[in-house]
Amino acid sequence: MDVLQKKKIGIIGGVSAVSSSMIYLRTALQYNAENQSRGKLIFPEIDLTSLNMAEFKNALSAENYDELVRIFVKAMRALPQVKLWVLASNTAHCVIDRLKRVTGAQFIDGREVLAQAALKDGYHKILLL
Repeated sequence: MDVLQKKKIGIIGGVSAVSSSMIYLRTALQYNAENQSRGKLIFPEIDLTSLNMAEFKNALSAENYDELVRIFVKAMRALPQVKLWVLASNTAHCVIDRLKRVTGAQFIDGREVLAQAALKDGYHKILLL
């Protein structure tokens, strides 16, 4: 995770407090595990911003993807120092490609990470819940 050593990570959460906290914890613990040679308490810099769940749900129900992008861009602007983003929601990934185009920001895409891990372990079909 060399990229994590160089960039402040931003987690856009709030779609689910559970998923937000899990992404935060797993990112921090994985980073720490991969950097044990540098010391026992090495964690990345992570900022977490939340979404208004009702606003997100309304836009999603209406399939208003432009509004969803606006909601995420607003959340991203709250943390201008962040250089690497994670969406703490599988549902939110429906707009990640648009977010990349609109913002030019770098994202860790959970779909890509999961696909790489599955292929590495020899799986060719997986179910994401």
